[in-house]
Amino acid sequence: MHMFSRVKNRRLEYALVALVITLVPLFSLFSKVNAAELTNRSVTISTSEVDALSNYTFRFRINTAITVGSLEMEFCTNSPFIGDACTAPVGFSLASSSMGSQSGLTGFSIHPSTAGSRLVLGRIPAGVLPPTTSVITVNNITNPSVLDSVFVRISTFATNDATGIRGDTGTVVYSLANQLDTSGYVPPYLTFCTGNSVAPDCSSSIGNYLTFGELSTSFTKSVTSQFAVATNDPTGYVTNILGVTLTSGNNTIPANTVPTISIPGTSQFGINLRANSSPLVGADKIGIGTGNPEPEFNASNSYTFKNGLIARSTLPTEFNTFTVTYIANISPAQNPGVYSSTITYVTTVSF
Repeated sequence: MHMFSRVKNRRLEYALVALVITLVPLFSLFSKVNAAELTNRSVTISTSEVDALSNYTFRFRINTAITVGSLEMEFCTNSPFIGDACTAPVGFSLASSSMGSQSGLTGFSIHPSTAGSRLVLGRIPAGVLPPTTSVITVNNITNPSVLDSVFVRISTFATNDATGIRGDTGTVVYSLANQLDTSGYVPPYLTFCTGNSVAPDCSSSIGNYLTFGELSTSFTKSVTSQFAVATNDPTGYVTNILGVTLTSGNNTIPANTVPTISIPGTSQFGINLRANSSPLVGADKIGIGTGNPEPEFNASNSYTFKNGLIARSTLPTEFNTFTVTYIANISPAQNPGVYSSTITYVTTVSF
């Protein structure tokens, strides 16, 4: 009886020991299940170019009431699973990294334990009220030197140096790719047209011949033509006029060398680029461009004629349409004849 009792006690001992041994993995398993997952997580990099300095923005949401004193970001190419051995991306470096913006969870700085491909952000430990979305940017991280996918394992810790038991965790992944460059070409352009009348966008023009008809000593004769200009030249454009006054053989109608009003009974020839009331003819410039007549041609009821600059813009410009008014008067002593002139407008840009 006594021997039986001893054996029975030993079996009980072994059973108790076995019970203790099985409790350990059960407790460990429970501990892993209790850790929560970081949700709504992502990583955004400012450039996917290899070897480039890039800003990394991490976004995630904490859904449990935990204390957070530090964050660990492990950059690995071999596995997304936290706890696995980590193969660092080739060429990846945190040596130049610096803290950027922070929201949700704040107060972080780069911890001295940051090394290799393990980034540690530490702060004074503080509780987190869920759900809390955190957005944290770390600047000047050197991208890997090879095209590859990189897993970033994110873990929270209650300590300020990413030691101890992990809190909430999650993994994101990003991939480097060849840069895709795009380019476009904006050709330089100058659009210029002239005629008796022109469309505001130079899509059409009508006529290239004007006639005063019979000139008179009693009243002013007038005609008009138009030109329009647009350019994307950075310095704008200049429009010049080239020609001579009205002539008939050796006889001429003198041109006004300075802006002068129209005087019937006096031989004179001149132009301007304005709306006039004496005589009632002409129009001011139209269009949203930045072009303007030169001052000598920009006074209503004053007319002059000489070769040279007549209008300009000092900037790239949309279309302006200019109306040129020509006036002719003669004195009683003006020799008879058919008087004519050929006038050329030239617009140039510098490009």
